[in-house]
Order: sequence, then structure tokens, then C-alpha cells
Amino acid sequence: MNNIVIFGGTSGLAKKVIPNLNGSVTSLSSKQCDVRNYSDIEMQLKGHNVAIFFSVINKDNLISNINPDELNQQIDVNIKGYVNLLTAAGNVWKETGGSIIYISSILSSTPIKGTSIYSSCKSFGDTMTKVFALEGAKYKIRCNSIQLGYFDGGLTYQVPEKVLESVKNTIPVKRLGECSELADLINMISNNDYLTGSIIKLAGGLQ
Repeated sequence: MNNIVIFGGTSGLAKKVIPNLNGSVTSLSSKQCDVRNYSDIEMQLKGHNVAIFFSVINKDNLISNINPDELNQQIDVNIKGYVNLLTAAGNVWKETGGSIIYISSILSSTPIKGTSIYSSCKSFGDTMTKVFALEGAKYKIRCNSIQLGYFDGGLTYQVPEKVLESVKNTIPVKRLGECSELADLINMISNNDYLTGSIIKLAGGLQ
């Protein structure tokens, strides 16, 4: 049985995914585990063999209007937080192996105006995923990313309804993703020992 730890596990999207995951789940909020703190992550990884990184801070803005404080907040969580997870996993799981799943975004490969920092952070995470997969393979530590499209949960709820309807029309399957569909993919990745270093789009056909 998988022992799963979810960082950023109290986000709207994560909460809707958890009931459909196969295994024992420890769901951590930012107060329970500060991903900016390496020691916090290292402690939480012990006793688990699957780690899912949902943690994110998103502050949309045009590049000319980027606020330095908001920039630092995003870098600290979205970039340094994920690096802390990979570093800790490389140390804690050397003897046991494990599986890391990074929750990325389709904006990593197809950014839109106003999302420069968020999109760039996700691109960084996807690249780190591929590099860590190469380095972790000899320890049987796997690492994969899921590039999410628009789902019925999480940050999608911040999009105005009129804009969301317009977005749906751009999705080839003409609907938002269901959180159970994300859970199905997470379950598959967690249990497939040959799958590592992959960036998987789950976006209803959006490219």
C-alpha cells in the first residue's frame, strides 16, 4: 500500500482529489509543513513512499507591474519549495525508493499574458522533474509532472464565470477536468515503476 504525503494538501484542488487516491494519505497545509523549510519536508517524507507537490502561490500580473514582494513569495514556495522536496527525497529515500509527483500546469508550455512568474515557475519545476528523474533512477526514486489544464477545483475558481465559459470553448473536449480524473492519473503514476521523467498533459486536448 502506498503511504502518500501531499504538500499543499489543503488547497481546493487537492481536497477534491484525496478521496479518490489509493493508499494512506497525509495531507499537509502550509502551516503544518512550510515547504520553504528543508527540515520540515525531510521530516514529513519519512515513512512515506509517494510525495505529491500541490504547493503553490500565484500572483498574476503583467511583467511591468510585478511586485518585488509577491515575486519573492512565489519563488520561495514554487521554486525553492520544490527544490527542497527533491533534495530531501534524494537523501531520505536513497535506501527505500519512492515516487514524486509534481503538479504542474499547461501554462508551463503554453503561457498567457499576466502569468509570467507562475508559468515560469512551472516550467522550472518541469525541468527539475526531468533532471531529478535521471539522478534518482539508481535509487529507484521516480519523478513525474502532471501539466494540468482547467479543472473543477483550485485556481480555476478564481476565474470569472464569463471568462471561464469562454475558456471551456477552447478545450477540445468542451468541459473542465474532473478531480477524480486527476486522481486516476496520480494512482497510475504512483504504481508504475517504469514511469519516470515524464511530463504528462491532463488538459482535455489543450496543447
